[in-house]
Amino acid sequence: MDIISNIVEDIMLVSTSEKVISSRGSVFNAGRKWWKANREKVLQADYVMVVVDNIVREVYKPVKKTWHLETDSGNDVLSFNNERWVFGTKDDTDDGEYSKSMIAPESIREKYVGKKLGELYIMGQNPVRYSF
Repeated sequence: MDIISNIVEDIMLVSTSEKVISSRGSVFNAGRKWWKANREKVLQADYVMVVVDNIVREVYKPVKKTWHLETDSGNDVLSFNNERWVFGTKDDTDDGEYSKSMIAPESIREKYVGKKLGELYIMGQNPVRYSF
């Protein structure tokens, strides 16, 4: 398996699990919401990389104006009492056309999707990291 040793784009890496993907119905919904993160860094990131077990599952290019804070996870496997970052609108609950419009360009995807994170980017306790 190819290893990612250098990420040159401004990317927010988010670590999730198969359990979360299953409960939310898609990689898109697992990757787009409820991240405790720094506002400036969230808005600086051009891409969001969804990582499961240190392997990149997908890369999205969210529309920056859709990033917002939410305070309730509803019936999700995650519950929290403070604000967390989400991209997309509150009604984006499927993996349909909207999510397809946010998939990163193929030139970015071919560099990362299906590859393992190198030592520099391995996810630790915090499920959010940045490449910048």
